[in-house]
Amino acid sequence: MTSVKEQLEADAAAWVAQGRGGAGLLDSWKTLHAQCWLLSDGAKHDGCSADVTDFVGACRAAMNPGWDAILSRRENCSGCYTRFRIENLSVCRCGGVYCYHCVGDLGAHANGNRCCSCGGEVVG
Repeated sequence: MTSVKEQLEADAAAWVAQGRGGAGLLDSWKTLHAQCWLLSDGAKHDGCSADVTDFVGACRAAMNPGWDAILSRRENCSGCYTRFRIENLSVCRCGGVYCYHCVGDLGAHANGNRCCSCGGEVVG
């Protein structure tokens, strides 16, 4: 499985190659995950290029609906099914969401981020 760092580096490289415009930007969910990943232990451990930081910033600026609307959405935890606002959940790129209690039950990747049932990194 490709790590979040590897995926974001590839996405950012493609975006740069396409001229840093609107082509190749992430959807709102993947942007949320990418922004949370940039603030995660995994990003601190793995690091990332300036292109990734610029790419995620461009994705966030282009989000529709906007950042506040995404964070205000309500989702059920993938573990216990309790409903929370997205801003209070940890997220995976696959769409999995975990509350503060259930995220502690997940295993961890070598970089320190939690491991989703899909094998991806749970952040936030």
